[in-house]
Amino acid sequence: MKTSHAAALVAMGTFGLVAAFPDAGRATDLLIEATADNTWKFGKLESGGVTKPLMVPVKTGDVLQFKVLGGSHGVQTLDGKGSASPKADHKYVRKCGETAATKPDAVLAETGCPPGNASFYDKVLPREMVSLKLEVLGSLKSDVHFWCKVHKKDMWGTITPSVQAPPPVKGSSAPNKRP
Repeated sequence: MKTSHAAALVAMGTFGLVAAFPDAGRATDLLIEATADNTWKFGKLESGGVTKPLMVPVKTGDVLQFKVLGGSHGVQTLDGKGSASPKADHKYVRKCGETAATKPDAVLAETGCPPGNASFYDKVLPREMVSLKLEVLGSLKSDVHFWCKVHKKDMWGTITPSVQAPPPVKGSSAPNKRP
């Protein structure tokens, strides 16, 4: 009898959390647009040259969709900030056809690969015809910088892991602090 009451309470509590926070922890498709003005746009945010990178907060499972609206653009990950003379560093992206064994340091994985596993990463993307899709892996723990393959430091940004609330600790008297 006690077991069925406890199970019912747990189920009700779980339902209550899902009802209160329906999008908590849910992966999201995030559209990042490359413009004819040589900027990246993400919602209301926009990059603006060397001193104004695009900041993209992400969580595990999110899918970044890079789409070209105008101009000639492609995506490369970097070994540092776009304002600090970085070099392209491809270890962060698991391209179509690559595996976790061949890219153990990858924090992003290309998805939506066409037949034959042709990758769109590190390539100039045809305008509005295709997009590069990168899924955020659980291994992303620190910032990953990127820039346009064509415009380099004049069009760069940072993918940054969002701070997520810690799970509740059973039996703890300390309240959980949410960011």
